[in-house]
Amino acid sequence: MTKLGRSLGSGKFRREDRGGGAQWILDYKDASGKRHRQALGPDKRVAERRRAEIISQRDLEEGGLGPIEGQSRPVSELVPLYLDDLRHRVGESQIANVPGRIERVLRAIRAPRVRDIKPIDVIRFRNELLKEGASNRTANLYVDALKAMLNWAVRMQLIAENPLRNLSRLPTGAEHQRH
Repeated sequence: MTKLGRSLGSGKFRREDRGGGAQWILDYKDASGKRHRQALGPDKRVAERRRAEIISQRDLEEGGLGPIEGQSRPVSELVPLYLDDLRHRVGESQIANVPGRIERVLRAIRAPRVRDIKPIDVIRFRNELLKEGASNRTANLYVDALKAMLNWAVRMQLIAENPLRNLSRLPTGAEHQRH
């Protein structure tokens, strides 16, 4: 909300004739109240879709739900930030295997950006570990390392949501243990 408690609205959307042809223009305020003017393109339907994305992103930020553009953030940027913070919160023995686990999962699923991380790809990676003879607990450790990093990124408001939030762990009861 702005200072007066008013909604920021969806901005002014209009067509302007420019030297290179007509363009759809959006004048709007961001979550902090700063004005922006952005050309969205010559096609009205595409421009309307871009307008909806911009306003939706702004509204999420204003509502404190985290920056949605963080979903486009390279995962490789999150890893060192997470590990640096983790080193100050846990002991060396707890962090010893985390970097390798995260790196192995990311190499296997080939997701350069947060939004490219798909639960089905992580499930395929986990199934490969099981085929190689890993126990359910070991497979969970790999997935949990990545999931913990993404949960941390949500708490730090670096990303809007964890794409693996609904991914269930494998059972680790007595009937699923390997010795």
